[in-house]
Amino acid sequence: MFRRSICFFLVILLLPLSALAEEAPSGILTYDELMVFARELRESMDGMELLNSPGQSVTENGYAFAYDGTTLYLSTPGISEETRLMGFVITSPEGAGIRGVHVGDSAEKLLAAFENRNPSLQGSRTAAILYLDGSLPESTAWSRAERDGQRLRTVQYAVHSRMADGLYSDCGLLFTLDRDSILAIRAYGLDSTCSMDAVRETLNLVSGQDTAGTYSAVPRSLTGIDLEPFGEADLSFSGMDFLSLTPTSLQALLGNAVYAEWIPDGNMELLNQAYDECDATFICAPNQTDARIVSLTFRTDALEGPRALRLGDSFASVYQRFRHGEQPWDGEGAEILYGDPQGTSFGQAEYGTDATITLRYGFRTAQGRLVTLFCFFEQMYLTEMILSAD
Repeated sequence: MFRRSICFFLVILLLPLSALAEEAPSGILTYDELMVFARELRESMDGMELLNSPGQSVTENGYAFAYDGTTLYLSTPGISEETRLMGFVITSPEGAGIRGVHVGDSAEKLLAAFENRNPSLQGSRTAAILYLDGSLPESTAWSRAERDGQRLRTVQYAVHSRMADGLYSDCGLLFTLDRDSILAIRAYGLDSTCSMDAVRETLNLVSGQDTAGTYSAVPRSLTGIDLEPFGEADLSFSGMDFLSLTPTSLQALLGNAVYAEWIPDGNMELLNQAYDECDATFICAPNQTDARIVSLTFRTDALEGPRALRLGDSFASVYQRFRHGEQPWDGEGAEILYGDPQGTSFGQAEYGTDATITLRYGFRTAQGRLVTLFCFFEQMYLTEMILSAD
């Protein structure tokens, strides 16, 4: 039963994304669009139950008017003709959305709904610019994603439009994300303006950051056929090359091991090393030389593995980074993602009856070593990852 529920879960998860290219609108966020969205949201709160006392809920964003799943920030503690909407935050999937994007939707759906001139998210490990549009003195807009490696944390869409008084709007939307899903949609600065100099300063700050291009998003695919099988190119990660690792080179990368143990193994010896980030096992000659890596077990999410995998990643995000879809699956037994598990290159998924999943990818090197990546999931999240070589 669990195997069938996993299959159903994948269908539900992936179906909305498969239609994005055809159905989702795109383009930069404009001032008029944001104002219309804000006005309609405010009007939709008329008659809704107010859950707090705004006069006692003043914040730096304005007076908070809390409704079910939505909070409006207004300029006055009571509503009158002079009251201005300064911002809002939506935290419920049943709340309003823009361009069909709601709380609970995926990061992929969000990125597809707006202009994105940097689809590979080239930038630094902490941020990437999605677009810089327009030019002063007319107007300008920009978007920037903040991330923790492959995990998006926020996506901001900012708008600086010239107003009648010569000042510029200083507003936008900020989407907060966790585990590839939108947690909140926040609008800021709806009643704020700034000078041209302030806009230029902001643009200089945005354009001057995250342009080194040293980090990018790992390609993902819904169909999977367009992705490369797991191979030697995946064995270089986090500053290390797996097959050429030695106890000395690993120590140079991670510092001194917190634990080390030599174990006789027939005519050879095994060296087990423990670091804060991982555990490593080497096989060595009897005189403790000629060390060769046998396995690397990832202990924390501080260390990225092949294709930037980290403990805590969702099953869907891992599944979509590797080739799959070569063979149909009937929902029973192991799923062959590609190749042949008895051959030289393969991918396989095994679904347990206890809400666990194992993904296994392997290939044989030119020197004949079988390299295998094991990914173990509990409740749809990666809890253990081991890279081994025979």
